[in-house]
Amino acid sequence: MPPKRVLISGAGIAGSVLAYWLDRAGISVTVVERAPSLRSTGQAVDIRGAAVDVIRQMGVESAIRSKSTCEEGVAFVDAAGREKAVFMASGSTEQQALTSEFEILRGDLALIFYDLTKDKVNYVFGESVKELRQLNTGVEVMFENVTATASFDVVVAADGLGSRLRSMVSSATTAKECFKSLGQYVAYFTIEEDLLNGGKIAKWYNAPGGRLILVRPNMKGQTGAFLGVVTESLEAKDASTAGAEAQKTYLRRLFHDAGWLNERVLDGMDRADDFYYQAVAQIKMEKWSEGGVVFLGDACYCPSPISGMGTSLAIVGAYVLAGELVMHQNDLPSAFQSYQERLTPYVAQCQKLIPGAPAIANPQTQMGITVLASVLGFVSWSGLDRLVSRIAAIPAFSREGFALPQYEWPS
Repeated sequence: MPPKRVLISGAGIAGSVLAYWLDRAGISVTVVERAPSLRSTGQAVDIRGAAVDVIRQMGVESAIRSKSTCEEGVAFVDAAGREKAVFMASGSTEQQALTSEFEILRGDLALIFYDLTKDKVNYVFGESVKELRQLNTGVEVMFENVTATASFDVVVAADGLGSRLRSMVSSATTAKECFKSLGQYVAYFTIEEDLLNGGKIAKWYNAPGGRLILVRPNMKGQTGAFLGVVTESLEAKDASTAGAEAQKTYLRRLFHDAGWLNERVLDGMDRADDFYYQAVAQIKMEKWSEGGVVFLGDACYCPSPISGMGTSLAIVGAYVLAGELVMHQNDLPSAFQSYQERLTPYVAQCQKLIPGAPAIANPQTQMGITVLASVLGFVSWSGLDRLVSRIAAIPAFSREGFALPQYEWPS
């Protein structure tokens, strides 16, 4: 028999997909989420590679397509809004381009997965893990708020990049060493105004100092906005642990002279209620489990937002973890070991970035921006973008990049 009781910390993409597959296997699942309700906000995310096969097995492909942002490509523009290069979606789920064939707002995707399991899985919002105690036959969990202390066969840490459970299970030094900063800081938020005037092509604008403004369409007449900066500034780093108002103040000062749509984007930022600021980083854990605790998604192997593979890796990771728990029945060490061994090559693919990224795409000088625009423009307007995509394709973007294991699920 597989584990009887599983606790998942985190009701995001990874946690809810895992809950679906565990419930399908007849396992009792409880999901705790610190937020008071399911997060209905967030920027557009992609579904690529093997994750496409997972969503098809879950029967949600049509639901996801119905919530598409309808983004058709991305254009690199100058301060006057003139397009210097345009890269369109590939039109194929087999080998996707910068713009995925499955572009969907994170909140919409989370709701689709939640709706699959909300009547079968015990979701507890406004709750989190306070303390863990490893037992011979499971894990005893103490909670922060009203939930009574309980024991579970398995505890899954699916609580994101800044995982609290990672620091509970690992030493402070080990937890810190897992975090690999990429030297970029970004903010995401939604602007109620449509800055693209009905257009379906995202706009990417570089400003000197490693600054980036990216605006993306959605189906709701809004604009998904992204502000980023590549810097070694302590101010940018300190802002990642400050409150939202301090972060907005920092970004307004940083982007006040960036040009293009900077003022409209900054005004939208001030009014946004879904603002989120973070360091761009990868998580690289040497060991993915400890006793009855196992790590999943960004908490364990975050590939970073600039990889375009975070959501897909979370979906595939959840599927594989559930499958290994079912396959190995009561042998948790073997299940956890096989989960890590099967997924490690795919994680390596997803975490493999373009050499020099993110700095190469965010030049520090105007000359660097001009050179970047010239190179991208030549590739785009000459039609070489399709050839380059085939020759230098990111393996994880392709459904051939990872052979999805097939498991026997109880009927």
